[in-house]
Order: sequence, then C-alpha cells, then structure tokens
Amino acid sequence: MSEQSLGEVVALHAPPAATDPHQKVIRSVLNAWEDLAEHQRAQLDREVPEDLMRPLRRLVDPRGLRGHCDAKALSAAYRQLTHQAIEDLSRAMPFHLFWAVARLSQNLG
Repeated sequence: MSEQSLGEVVALHAPPAATDPHQKVIRSVLNAWEDLAEHQRAQLDREVPEDLMRPLRRLVDPRGLRGHCDAKALSAAYRQLTHQAIEDLSRAMPFHLFWAVARLSQNLG
C-alpha cells in the first residue's frame, strides 16, 4: 500500500471549495478590461457615459478593493441605461467588455 501525502489526504476528504458565483462575472469584467490597450481605455473615457465609467473605473482599479459594492454600483448604472443608451454602449465598448458588464448587471440585478 502506498503512502499518501497530507495534501493528497486533505484533497481527498475536503469538501468542494465554495466559490462566490459573483466572483466569476466580476473576474470577467476585470479580464476584459485588462485585455484593452491604453488607447482603447482612453476612447472609452470619451465615449461611455460618466455614470457608467465611474463605477467601472473603481471596479478595475488595481489599487481598489474590487469589491462587491463596486460591482453592484456598476450593475445599477448599467440597469439605469435606456434601450438606446445600451445600443450606443454596445457600439462604443469592445464586445467582450460590453458582454461582461451586461452579464454582471444581469447576475447582480
């Protein structure tokens, strides 16, 4: 019979890791933001309404907390947009960022 390491024994008997379902959608926004070039971020600052950019900037700020409150504020700002404003936003934002923000809003809404 082979000996198992303590890590293997713990992994075998430990309950599955509990994950916050909101962390996945928050991470998708962060990943989409990190994929943007600096000129794309500057363009978003010019084209996206400040009411949405402010919470987005707070959420993606590497010095920030990236907490649930920032995600909720971004979600609330997105949900307050009119249908036309959402259409405009979909043209102004790269698709992967737009989709991540929309999913976040749906998940936290």
